[in-house]
Amino acid sequence: MQHNGQDNTELQQQAAAQAQQIAKQDTEQAAWAAMQAQQTASNVQQPQSGIMPMPPIREKRRKKSSAYTAYYAAPKADAEMQAPPVQSKKKRSWKVVAIIAVMLACMTVGCIFGVGVIAPLVYGGGYDNDLSDIWEDWEEEMQAPVIKEDDYPADPSISQIGGEAPVISNTVNPVPEIAAQLRESVVGINAYETVEEEQQLISRGTGFVIHADGYILTNFHVVASGSAYTVSFDGQEEEYAARFVGGDATMDLAVLKIERTGLKPAALGNSAETQVGELAVAMGNPAGADANLTGSVTVGYVSYVNRQLSYNNSTQSFLQIDTAVNPGNSGGPLLNAQGEVIGVVTLKSVISSYDEYGQAINSEGLGFAIPMDIAGQVALSIIQNGSVKRPGIGILFYFLDVDKAAEKQLPQGALIDEFMAGSTAREAGLEIGDVIVRCNGVQVTTQQILVDAIARSTPGDLLTLTVWRNGEVKEFNVVVGDMNRMVTY
Repeated sequence: MQHNGQDNTELQQQAAAQAQQIAKQDTEQAAWAAMQAQQTASNVQQPQSGIMPMPPIREKRRKKSSAYTAYYAAPKADAEMQAPPVQSKKKRSWKVVAIIAVMLACMTVGCIFGVGVIAPLVYGGGYDNDLSDIWEDWEEEMQAPVIKEDDYPADPSISQIGGEAPVISNTVNPVPEIAAQLRESVVGINAYETVEEEQQLISRGTGFVIHADGYILTNFHVVASGSAYTVSFDGQEEEYAARFVGGDATMDLAVLKIERTGLKPAALGNSAETQVGELAVAMGNPAGADANLTGSVTVGYVSYVNRQLSYNNSTQSFLQIDTAVNPGNSGGPLLNAQGEVIGVVTLKSVISSYDEYGQAINSEGLGFAIPMDIAGQVALSIIQNGSVKRPGIGILFYFLDVDKAAEKQLPQGALIDEFMAGSTAREAGLEIGDVIVRCNGVQVTTQQILVDAIARSTPGDLLTLTVWRNGEVKEFNVVVGDMNRMVTY
């Protein structure tokens, strides 16, 4: 294959070296960030266990420090093409940053976004300070995406979810009436795993009733690591066994089912009509003060609507809020002044950036909720059809336009930088450093050409990808997989 009108051994060697260098740059950036984060760890207090003893949790979690811009096959932001500061004495992969950041945040699951840390709000008790064996285990752990099998049959007969909005008489301060009337609809969720034939609590979050027959919506990361679940209502001692109806790991949503009828579903509002400055009330079960603070209510405002964040290898829309949310709030409702659910509380920003000395600068008042319009559609689909399937081939790439390709002496196309766990592209034989130049015979002149081709497919379809590798052109038939079986929690 000719490249910029030339075809010689020297150019091929240069191109190969460039591809390897690009693939290394993000690892170097992450290693530097890991060193900076590690310097601040001594200033963070270890969280205390609440209610019952819980074992230390080895994190095997989240994603790379980058701003992905699409679903299915995730292209990387231009900023990541820049060379990172070289300050780390020992290079470690980006996965290390996720571990340290998660521990700083005292969360079970963590997600890096930009230079800051955004973490899901699920409480998992204490953590282990000894990281000595994590470096060796990490690569193996990353090869095991979270795959949960549905444990309750789909019910296509259910066509509607949500209940009636509460009657609010005091419009000046509606919060007390909202708290009182939604109390029956908000639940605590415990996830357990079997350790030496005993059930041990591994995470705790929040959920809310969306159907009178026992259907409950929460975050996927609340239940991701569990094999058994219980649901509790504020003011009631009894806990109810719950079954996993299905989930959408990419969108971080899951539905559980308990064997109860006559429940009071929360009213689902129209998040598309939400405006900046509106009241934002969070209800949930945060952990703190060495206790599970069941039924906590916090109040704030909507700071931004349609905030685009990189999460689970895709760019997703969130409601940004300044309402106080903490570990344990994950999966709980975000309510407007009418007592309607406008979002599912999911994330908070823990660290905003680092100062010139490498010390962490904490974030304040940066929480994020999945808009209810999106969450409602996903939840109803799960109830009717089971877990959501999303087409993908499990690659993260830089897109090389004409100018970048010329600068890097590579062909125009999608330069593969990383594979997700369970990537079907990797299984088909593609490698890091390959440049995808054609998809189903169509030249990849924009990143959207590749993304749209995958988005239009369904799991099980075949894509023919033409790639450039070290000066040679190769062709691969790649089976489209389910992105929700490639997400690692």
